[in-house]
Amino acid sequence: MKNQFVAELKADKKKAVILSLLLVVALVLAVRMVVLSGGKPARATGATAKVAPASQAPRPSAGDLAALAPGMPRPGSHHAKREEYLRTLDRTIERDLFEPSSMFFPPPRIQPEAPRKMAPAPTTRPAVTEEQIHRKFIEEQARMLQLHTTVLSDSPTAIINGRVLRIGDWISGFEVTAITATSCEVRKEDVTVELRMNE
Repeated sequence: MKNQFVAELKADKKKAVILSLLLVVALVLAVRMVVLSGGKPARATGATAKVAPASQAPRPSAGDLAALAPGMPRPGSHHAKREEYLRTLDRTIERDLFEPSSMFFPPPRIQPEAPRKMAPAPTTRPAVTEEQIHRKFIEEQARMLQLHTTVLSDSPTAIINGRVLRIGDWISGFEVTAITATSCEVRKEDVTVELRMNE
């Protein structure tokens, strides 16, 4: 039987580990029981102790109580006074625990509201028509034309962007319509623009 058990433990490592852990836990528990019982393991005896009635049992003195229960405070000591104080302490709470104390959290001061400034009324701009937008676009195109000089004769001529032009000629989509001594008029899609020489 023993040889079969040892053979099973050698074959199954998992069982061997679990068994060794259980043995270690049992050993630790046994040591703790011995330490808690004062170093002497409790032995069962066949004789039963006789219990005296409560009326005949002697009352233990204060020193005996202190010796029997070392964790209990001794009468007259600092711990005993503290325990007595805690027993007689009135623990009724008069205020709401979730409401902040006004002693530590004074209510905030309410600042008077400053008069609100009225926003200025939005100024309405006159609506821009499509005709005005179209005219502005053509005037911007005409700025690319530069009048250098004009020559007045039977067929007046103007030099615009380095080209010699007469009335009726075209340049960059503009038609030359009039030429004077200091200016030249060009036209595009019913919009007439006057070009003047740089002084």
